Amino acid sequence: MGWMILLGAIVVIIVLIAIVIAKAQFKRPTTGLDGMIGEVGVVVSRLSPDGRVRIHGREIWNAISLFPGEVIEAGEKVEVVRIEKTTLLVKRKEV
Repeated sequence: MGWMILLGAIVVIIVLIAIVIAKAQFKRPTTGLDGMIGEVGVVVSRLSPDGRVRIHGREIWNAISLFPGEVIEAGEKVEVVRIEKTTLLVKRKEV
């Protein structure tokens, strides 16, 4: 009887470990440049098409609007779509 309880506990532990591993595989990156994709920032200097944006409340990055000809004014929110070297490609954040 005791071995059945032990076997059941081992199975539960293995299942829990498998769930944690599966969740980690689908989690988006949170560090490095890849972790910036999807982040929301505020335009510091007008994007016409390039300018500067503030991400994470303190980091200021060079940015270019994803859509040529689009002007995004200072104070508007943008979302990071892609990163090329040290420049963020952003689009206006829909509210």
